[in-house]
Amino acid sequence: MLIKDDLYQRVRRLAFEQHRTATSVVEEALVLLLKAQEAAVAPPRFHTFSSALVDPAIDLNSNAAVADYLDDTDPDFSYRMASGHADA
Repeated sequence: MLIKDDLYQRVRRLAFEQHRTATSVVEEALVLLLKAQEAAVAPPRFHTFSSALVDPAIDLNSNAAVADYLDDTDPDFSYRMASGHADA
């Protein structure tokens, strides 16, 4: 492994200040870097639910289909949407 002289001098200085070896400083830096990268690229975990919670006849990719379904099952849905109180 080749390390630029100025970077290696910084590692050696830090190691000296912390009473450690240069190897342990480099190892810690690599561990921290790899953990940060793993956290940054980890895919989000989505919770799934039983299909009994969603009517299979609804096309969840269609806003209009979902709105129609909610209009049919919740008489106040259109009113709440129009008045800006969708979460009520």
